[in-house]
Amino acid sequence: MTSTPARDVVGIENLSVTFATDSGDVAAVRDVSLSVTAGEVLAIVGESGSGKTVTARSILGRSQMSWLTNGLTSSETRWKI
Repeated sequence: MTSTPARDVVGIENLSVTFATDSGDVAAVRDVSLSVTAGEVLAIVGESGSGKTVTARSILGRSQMSWLTNGLTSSETRWKI
């Protein structure tokens, strides 16, 4: 019996997000990579201000105009943000 390899349903490669502020750029997320395969559960845990929400919003394509976002994310299909 041959098993089918699990496929990523969400993936991030080298995600970085910088906020443009009046005082200069602030790096909110730096070089994050992760993948979640079908049936897997992922919890992102960290201190307040560590980039959890910014990472999640970037995966969902919900970044804001003042965010400078680089990296590759995927959710079933790939898109570049």
